[in-house]
Amino acid sequence: MYHPVALAASRRTSRGTAAGATTGAVTGAVVGGLSARDVARLSAFEGPGYRIVPLQVLMGGGVTTVLVFEPVESRLKPGPDPWSLVLWQRRDKMPSLGG
Repeated sequence: MYHPVALAASRRTSRGTAAGATTGAVTGAVVGGLSARDVARLSAFEGPGYRIVPLQVLMGGGVTTVLVFEPVESRLKPGPDPWSLVLWQRRDKMPSLGG
């Protein structure tokens, strides 16, 4: 199950690279129907630097609480510019993946 959502967010960067959040609201998706095995695989993918926490999002005209991965350490700092997926892919994606 896949639902588009919007959430309020602050602008953040990770070690000087864009981390994916911006001021105002960002759009995303909520995926449901995951098994315990699915969640365990996602947790393994994210690694020990992330934890699962509740977050309120706007979905279907109302507010609902979902679970998201957030960094364990607060290494994210506000940045001066809105986050851009295109810019992140061009400038930061490969270094983030160790390439």
